[in-house]
Amino acid sequence: MAVRQTAAGQVRAFRLPDTPGRAWVVPHGRFVPRDEMLMLLAAPDFDPTAEVLLEQPTGIPQVTPASRAQRSPIRLRDGHNRVTIHVTLETPGYLVLADTWYPGWQATVDGEPAPLMRANYAFRAVWLEAGEHTVEMAYRPRSVLVGGMLSVVVLVVMVGVRVQVDKGTSRQGYK
Repeated sequence: MAVRQTAAGQVRAFRLPDTPGRAWVVPHGRFVPRDEMLMLLAAPDFDPTAEVLLEQPTGIPQVTPASRAQRSPIRLRDGHNRVTIHVTLETPGYLVLADTWYPGWQATVDGEPAPLMRANYAFRAVWLEAGEHTVEMAYRPRSVLVGGMLSVVVLVVMVGVRVQVDKGTSRQGYK
């Protein structure tokens, strides 16, 4: 860990040994309230390649934290508001993606909806059983759907008003 002093205070830069990259698999997840998570992430004994800190309890049976992350090949493909990840696991674990967690992100595993968890304060994670999987994370905020439906309703009302105005105008003999 490198520490640099700035005029505004102390800034810490953390470096993971053998950096796993943008996505990795860990065998163990632990529920931690969000207000305690940053402190635990900064602890010198925390190993993000062996454990993921989750904001909500998952109800998923836990694998012993003694095992380390699997070094299985992970292939990522980015699209517009979408990330597709292909991974093969020998044992179950959490796929952690070092992309920002934000409401509106949804996940599927092999085409089926899957819980997407807030992990390590700012990342995303999904639980996977052993085997070959395709995980898709797509940004589909509810606000876009509501806004689209509201726009259609307003458009229909405006067209209806315009038709009524045109009918009223033609009855009065205006051209």
